[in-house]
Amino acid sequence: MDIGLKIKELRISKGLTRKSFSELTGISPSYIEQIESSKKTPTIETLLKITSAFNLTVSELIGETKPNLTPELKTLLDNAKDLSPKQLEKLTEFIKSIK
Repeated sequence: MDIGLKIKELRISKGLTRKSFSELTGISPSYIEQIESSKKTPTIETLLKITSAFNLTVSELIGETKPNLTPELKTLLDNAKDLSPKQLEKLTEFIKSIK
């Protein structure tokens, strides 16, 4: 699938207008339109802004890997990655206790 079309489909699936997506990413609406219509190829920097807004990696966006974590799980992992081993142990205990 064309990357511009994939970005457009993701944006629409999230209920975002070009304007709101622009505000979220810092990319101008006109540039977003050019990317989505395959008139322009996004730079790596632009792809990073886009994937950050979608909570994806560039690999996931371009189809190298399939996303298998929900956004909630990704957020949990992002928050947990800087915890100490003791904190991770306590978090694990807490999660087990609420199951």
